[in-house]
Amino acid sequence: MAEGRRVSLGCSYCGVPCRFAALRPARLAYLPEGSRAGTYELAMFREDLGKPVASTTGQATVIEGMTVVKSATLNLSRTPPGNYLFGIRLQGTEWSYYRAVVQ
Repeated sequence: MAEGRRVSLGCSYCGVPCRFAALRPARLAYLPEGSRAGTYELAMFREDLGKPVASTTGQATVIEGMTVVKSATLNLSRTPPGNYLFGIRLQGTEWSYYRAVVQ
């Protein structure tokens, strides 16, 4: 995808962390099965779950049974490489966290 990379949160279900390239912003995210359409917050947290090191919001739509957030750029250019937690939540709900690696 020319304008950015895709992130599928399904990789965390099999025990493999999601991988993010700090210099290539993710602009398209596939949310877990059963996620609803609406406005989502996406954020990268240190493992201690303090303040996010990067965050954004995006509008999710259901396309052919898959919930997709388009054009929500998560800028990790100032985020040091390492292990993090990638958080997502439909606005007004609790965070769901997935293991992530920033490279």
